[in-house]
Amino acid sequence: MDKYDILLSCLVAMHIFLCPFTKVEESFNLQATHDILEYGISLEALKKYDHFEFPGVVPRTFVGPLVLSGVSLPFIKIMNFIIPNLNKFISQYVVRLVLGLFNIYSLSRLRSSIEMSFGRRISKAFGILSACQFHTIFWASRTLPNMFAFTLSMNKILIQNSIQ
Repeated sequence: MDKYDILLSCLVAMHIFLCPFTKVEESFNLQATHDILEYGISLEALKKYDHFEFPGVVPRTFVGPLVLSGVSLPFIKIMNFIIPNLNKFISQYVVRLVLGLFNIYSLSRLRSSIEMSFGRRISKAFGILSACQFHTIFWASRTLPNMFAFTLSMNKILIQNSIQ
């Protein structure tokens, strides 16, 4: 992790704290993440999930929220130990920070690949460009299906290119 990764991570965190509320497109995956963290994944717990009670939802995969919940849970447990009865809004910050850091990790790997292919100067330019653009940094922590796929698809492309 270098200064560009730290800068991008700080920018993602800043966007989370400056704009903590979610849009409707994010709500399904965020609610799924909440239900997994709150109730668990047992058959009995599934009956408590919101998507069974809320009419009109479209069945979707829970793989993204399941992985995100699994990675976020230890941090939330530690915070809940330090601050009993932790506000669920803080848990949302943690979940979004984890997702944002996954996506920043992907950008970091891309920047490393750029450095290997085109040199340090172009890699630095990519780091600066990434920090200056709003879209990727803002959406990196948003629980949209495409942001769950961002890390996977970016790493797949990088692995495929390194094999060639």
